[in-house]
Amino acid sequence: MNLISGYQLEREISESTSSLRRSKERISELEQRVSYMEKELLSAKDAAAANEQRLGAELSTVMKLAELHKESSSEWSKKAGELEGVIKALETHLTQVEDDYKEKLGKETLAKSDLEMEVANLKQKIQKCELDLENSRKSGEMSLVPFTNIAAEPANLSDTPMKEMSLSDDVNRNDLMIVPRVPSGVSGTALAASLLRDGWSLAKIYEKYQEATDALRHERFGRRHAEAVLERVLHEIEEKAELILDERAEHERMVEAYALMDHKLQQALLEHDNFENTIRNLKSELKRWERDHFIANKEIDDLQKQVAVLLKECQDVQLRCGSSVPIVGHGAASTSISNGMSNAENNNHAHMTFNDINGLVQQNVQLRNKVHMLSTDLENKGVELRESFQIELKRITDDAASRVEKVMKKSEEQAIMIESLHRSVAMYRKLCEEQQKTRSSIENISSNLQDDGRNDLMVLFEGSQEISKKTHEQVSERARKLDEELTKLRTELMSLRSERDKAVLEASFARDRLNGFMAEIDHQRKEANSVSLRNAELMHLVVDYEKRLRESSDSMQALEESSRKLSMEVSILKHEKEILVKSERRSLDEVNSLSERVHRLQATIDTIHTTDEVQENARSMERRNQQEYIKRLERDWAELKKEVQEQRDHVRVLTLDKKNAFEGCMKQVEDMRQELQSSWKASSDAEARAAVAEAKCSDLEVKLKSKRIIFRDGGHDNSAVNEVNDELFRLKEELEKCKEEAQANNNYMLQYKEIANSNEVALKQMESAYQDYKTESEMAKRSLEDEIAKLRSKLSEFEKSYVMKCEEAASAIEVKEKDITTLMNDITILRNEVSQKVSRIENLEVELASSKSALDEQCKRWRSAQDNYERQVILQSETIQELTNTSKQLSSLQQEMAMLRQTADAHKAENDALRTSGEQEKIELVKEKDEALRKYSELNDQNKILHNRLEALHIRLAEQERGIAGLSSQRTDSHGEDDLHGVVSYLRRSKEIAETEISLLKQEKSRLQIELESALKSSKEAQDLLRSQADSARSSMFKDEEFKSLQLQVREINLLRESNIQLREENRHNFEECQKFREEVNKAKIEAERLNKILLEKQVYAEVCTKDLDMKKTEIANLNQRISELVENSRGVDLNTYETMKGELQNIKSTLRENSVELERAKNLLSERDIAIRNLDEKLAGCQSELGAREKKLNDVEV
Repeated sequence: MNLISGYQLEREISESTSSLRRSKERISELEQRVSYMEKELLSAKDAAAANEQRLGAELSTVMKLAELHKESSSEWSKKAGELEGVIKALETHLTQVEDDYKEKLGKETLAKSDLEMEVANLKQKIQKCELDLENSRKSGEMSLVPFTNIAAEPANLSDTPMKEMSLSDDVNRNDLMIVPRVPSGVSGTALAASLLRDGWSLAKIYEKYQEATDALRHERFGRRHAEAVLERVLHEIEEKAELILDERAEHERMVEAYALMDHKLQQALLEHDNFENTIRNLKSELKRWERDHFIANKEIDDLQKQVAVLLKECQDVQLRCGSSVPIVGHGAASTSISNGMSNAENNNHAHMTFNDINGLVQQNVQLRNKVHMLSTDLENKGVELRESFQIELKRITDDAASRVEKVMKKSEEQAIMIESLHRSVAMYRKLCEEQQKTRSSIENISSNLQDDGRNDLMVLFEGSQEISKKTHEQVSERARKLDEELTKLRTELMSLRSERDKAVLEASFARDRLNGFMAEIDHQRKEANSVSLRNAELMHLVVDYEKRLRESSDSMQALEESSRKLSMEVSILKHEKEILVKSERRSLDEVNSLSERVHRLQATIDTIHTTDEVQENARSMERRNQQEYIKRLERDWAELKKEVQEQRDHVRVLTLDKKNAFEGCMKQVEDMRQELQSSWKASSDAEARAAVAEAKCSDLEVKLKSKRIIFRDGGHDNSAVNEVNDELFRLKEELEKCKEEAQANNNYMLQYKEIANSNEVALKQMESAYQDYKTESEMAKRSLEDEIAKLRSKLSEFEKSYVMKCEEAASAIEVKEKDITTLMNDITILRNEVSQKVSRIENLEVELASSKSALDEQCKRWRSAQDNYERQVILQSETIQELTNTSKQLSSLQQEMAMLRQTADAHKAENDALRTSGEQEKIELVKEKDEALRKYSELNDQNKILHNRLEALHIRLAEQERGIAGLSSQRTDSHGEDDLHGVVSYLRRSKEIAETEISLLKQEKSRLQIELESALKSSKEAQDLLRSQADSARSSMFKDEEFKSLQLQVREINLLRESNIQLREENRHNFEECQKFREEVNKAKIEAERLNKILLEKQVYAEVCTKDLDMKKTEIANLNQRISELVENSRGVDLNTYETMKGELQNIKSTLRENSVELERAKNLLSERDIAIRNLDEKLAGCQSELGAREKKLNDVEV
């Protein structure tokens, strides 16, 4: 039963430990989630700040557009004033023209009255002429006079001046002179005589002529002046119309450019927000990895502590069981009893489990040390072998080179000797040939000589023979010497050849060795190349880091400015650090008072849950309020946009109305011009007709005079009289027609005067309406200013409310952080308590197992002691003989044990070395990781700076698109593109460097994994060896123990009684301890259940947090998309405009408020102008209706 209860306790304890581990893992996950939530809250704060910045930028763009609209409206107002001035000038010009035409009409009326008077005079003259004709007829009947001279004179008069009269008529018609025309049959003298008869003197005639010419010149000058003025006015109107059209096109272009700017700014802001969100996400991931690494290190430390505890426990167990091990051997003294043997073996195996654990740990330590030592030895040996091999190679190559040089020198000397021998042999051959030639020549000469000179020749021949003998002896001696020298040289050549063969063999052997060495060198070269490549990569990294350092030195100047801003944040962080230090001190104080707070934790946890729920509700309410506030702001923003769009549409409508009004005015001016031209044509036609009538009258006077002369002379012709009467009748009809035309012209001029008067009245009405419009615009301005003040107050209230909400959110976040810190402290306290309880439970388990094993051993010992005591007498004789053998075996076994202990110590040393090397590698990896994190943070800072510069460049390029054109824009674009290419190349290089670093880290990781695997394999092999050695030692120790048991049987019998008493007392003590342990286990179960409940509640809270996280992740994804769009749009950005844009942004922010005021004023002006334009439209419609009616009347009159 005790065993069953013990097993149940073990199971329950294992289950509780597993549940505690799960709870620990769950608590760690919850802590991670809490930290992640904190980071997300910070990111949400940053996102809110970014949104505020974006809204500020949008407001700035809107205010810019408002400024531009205001400028355009002011320009339009200026242009309207100029047009009003032009209209006034046109009105004055029209008044002048009307006055001129009135004067001309007065003159024409006077001229017509003069014509009428002259016509009346002519009628009287005609009547007189008729009376004269009657009297002449009566007198002609009485006396007849010859008509020859008189007929000849008028014939001459009618023939000679015809050409002159036609020319004068053409001239008068071309010049449009209002003078009486010279009749066709009247000369100048006759006209002068007629005028003199009527009382005209020559001076008066000349005066009249001068007056007529002066009037004609003045009329011509007036016409030309009027035409020039009209043409100038037309030209000015056309130029201003073109300017207005050009300005309108420019205004439309500006509107489109500002729309594009607004769109690009929005895209840039979105991209900036996306970049910031990605950076925040990366930072959060980095912090998460750091946290995971820190947790892993903590877990490793905990595991190491647990292993140390287990080792200590194993050592304690070994110490406890060490005294009983030799006693257990007594149970295996006899080989006949199988039950005793099996029990002893089981006991040994049970005891070896603890020994094996300690031994394995020590073996692992020793094996790690060995692996580390072996790796270092291998590396040192490799380095030494390389150095020795290089030294030997150099020595061998130097020896071979020296030998080859010696052989080459010897071969060159031999070649020189052989050449000299060949030359000497050639010389000897030449000498022999010359001697032979001389001999043959001498023989020929001796045969051909005459007998008279033979004596002389013989004497000469003998002398020559003696000389030749001497020379031949010398030559033979020299040849002998040369032969001796040749034999010497041949022997030397043979020796040299043998040496050369030896050198060739040595060279071949050296070559073979060299080939072997070269193969090894190639292998080492490959390794060296790999090392050099790695070194090159590292050098590349070093160069890149140097470049980065240079760039960072450049950026430090910019960072100094930002450091000033960060000083405030540093002070805040210091304050927070002090708070944290205080909290740590408090936590230490609380650790001391843990025993008291454990009982209070339940109540505090319940209160925390309630407060969490309340806080969650408050957070949800705050979020809802914030969302509603944001929605309201968006609605207000949309309404403002709609109002701005409506105002734009209204402005467009106003511009179209202005254009239509201007076109209508131009049409009216053109119609008036046409009417004036038609009236001018009518007046000119009337003048021409009057001139024709005057000419006809003058012709009739001439004819009448001629008829009078004829009647005076007595001549009478009825046909001529009839013709004269017909002409008079025609002239009367023509005069009546002229009178009618003059009357019609007078009526038309009167109507024209009435139209001009009505136009003047309408202009006065327009002026009064314009003054009313001005007064109304001033009133509207005042009202708009009041509205602007109200809106400003509202904006200030909104800003105050926003600041209050931000402060409330910050305070809520601080409260949450404090709650989280308290929760973390409580969790750490719970963890410590759980770990302590787990350690206690494990100790209890170990003590239970040890007590069980001790009880079993004592029972077995007691039984074996009883059995052995019965057989003790029988075995004493045999044991005496076997003890001598066993003593020898014991000595040998002790030596083997000493050897094994030495090996175990060596293994322990190796394991310690491996452990130290592993710790050093861990430290190096941690350092490398810290360096990588630092580099990553530097890269993040650089990326932030680059993104800020890209954003500034984008803004500047967008502003440059408005005003800058030509070569300057091309240069700035090219410069911006070069800067962008530099930025992109820099980013690519940094990316490649990061990839290379990652690959190197992966390689090192793989290398470390391989080393770990090899170490594990070696540890396994060492464990197997140790087990085999332990088995062999057990077998040997078993035999020794059997022999020892025989010696100690007598002692055990005496000790068993005492041990039985002690065992009873220990059993009682163990039973009491078991009861205590059960009570503690029950308490641990209760606490575990409570912790499980807490974990379930935390899980619910974590699920809520995960939902919030998912929502924020979706927002982050959207922001990332915006960032990608911004990256695509920010490729053509100039980096040099970043600093200038900062000042411009500040200036823009300062001018935003002024622009808002000016916008409201512009709105008021627009509304006032709308009202005025409507009034003017109504008045124009009335004027147009009146003009249409007058035109109808004019058409009726013309018809």
